Amino acid sequence: MTVLRRDGRKLPELELRLQPVLRGDLGVEHEGQSGPVARLRSSTARHELFRPLLNVRIVPMRGDSFVVAGVQETQPPGASRLLQRQAWWCRLPKDDLAAAQRLLLAKLGIGTGVLVDDD
Repeated sequence: MTVLRRDGRKLPELELRLQPVLRGDLGVEHEGQSGPVARLRSSTARHELFRPLLNVRIVPMRGDSFVVAGVQETQPPGASRLLQRQAWWCRLPKDDLAAAQRLLLAKLGIGTGVLVDDD
């Protein structure tokens, strides 16, 4: 997963290319008034690798990637709660592509279509 924004603004292209890629398990769950919430967790320790995204939508891209877009809650020191736009660029491991697509679509209640062709 690659973070595409900081403080609600798009990161410059050079910064995007230089940041480390986070690897983990992406999950999307419905949580009351927050709507769909995306979480990236460590595959082994199950702790969150990044603050969750609220009210997410999944945007398919060509190939084996997609963008998870939503808002992220932050609280700068001495300030009140702040919701800022955030997006994550994600790529699925080739071996797990079809299975992961079906699972993600099922969790979102979309049905059995596919997000991306694996040709």
